Amino acid sequence: MDVERTMQFILDQQATFAANMERLGEQQAQFAANLDRYRQNVEARFERNERQIRAIRVLVKAGRKLLVAVQEQQKQTDAKLTALIDSLHRGANRHSE
Repeated sequence: MDVERTMQFILDQQATFAANMERLGEQQAQFAANLDRYRQNVEARFERNERQIRAIRVLVKAGRKLLVAVQEQQKQTDAKLTALIDSLHRGANRHSE
């Protein structure tokens, strides 16, 4: 009778082990699927960030060109304004003579 109980215990343990192994296999498959989705998500975000960075670089480059153009225009405006002021001073000096 002891042998039968021992054999039944071993069979029960094997059945429990087999069921646990099956659940573990399912969990591993689910983990692998989740990991793959996570990897794809990270790759998509990385690609989107790279596109955004490239776009920002283009905008910064355009902004720098615009700033240089505005600075050049400002120099020209300053020169014209200085010439106008000088002209007005010369005209005012002629009238006061």
